Amino acid sequence: MGDYDNDGWPDLFVGVRGGGDNLLYHNRRDGTFERVTGGVVVQDGGDTTGVAWADYDQDGFLDLFISDLGSRVRLYHNEGGRGFSQVGGLFDNLVASVGCAWGDYDNDGDLDLLSANGAARNNVLYRNDGGGRFSLVASGPVVSDGGYSTSAAWGDYDNDGDLDLFIPNRAGPDFLYRNLGDGSFARVTGDPFASDTGEANGCAWADFDNDGDLDLFVANYQASRSLLYRNDGGGRFTKMPDELPVLAPNQAVGVGVADYDGDGFVDLFVSQLTGGVDCIATAATAITG
Repeated sequence: MGDYDNDGWPDLFVGVRGGGDNLLYHNRRDGTFERVTGGVVVQDGGDTTGVAWADYDQDGFLDLFISDLGSRVRLYHNEGGRGFSQVGGLFDNLVASVGCAWGDYDNDGDLDLLSANGAARNNVLYRNDGGGRFSLVASGPVVSDGGYSTSAAWGDYDNDGDLDLFIPNRAGPDFLYRNLGDGSFARVTGDPFASDTGEANGCAWADFDNDGDLDLFVANYQASRSLLYRNDGGGRFTKMPDELPVLAPNQAVGVGVADYDGDGFVDLFVSQLTGGVDCIATAATAITG
């Protein structure tokens, strides 16, 4: 969701796999949506696996990055809410991106981009230099740890004022990186993250228990359950019991968080590829069962 035309109402973009055109729906502000049929953002086709809205050039309008399993990774610039244009040249060396996430990891006021590249390739981090320019980060654990990475989520889990990074993997342990505050990262190698493996696909940071720090949910595609880590503060996490109902859905492939019922607690939506209905849970259910 993203308000691409700045009318105060969130619009919806849906990525389509297998070569079809992506879908953009404009919010009519009456509880309904109108499908947008013109423009490059819905006519370029591809094999979309991830999308992320962000105002990368700080012009006041949301732009759109699209991950693609083929060679068509794309950045679309928002032309003042009137449509989009494709930005060429910035990410020509980036192929087969599985997931993406924007975050200002260096606290310079503009959004940087992480691409989770999958298929045992290293992930890619682009630093936003302002003025529509990006630099490829060439060294450090974030871009040198190989794994079948599927998505990413930025969040300040240790409350030190800078964004840390979690990257789930389909093979081997997931990656948690602590931001050292100087533009570099250190991988967290202790339990529980070092020993938990599976086919992780989606992830989300949220303060499920309202204790002031970010907890972590990881959607797992395997028959084994998804993972929920409670942040105990001080950089420590506790893995929640597998018996929690929210961890039960098989073949979980995505996760979203929002306070959908307005009760002051973040709720959790888990989507499944096959084998059952999608699951929505309140924060109390997520943490306590």
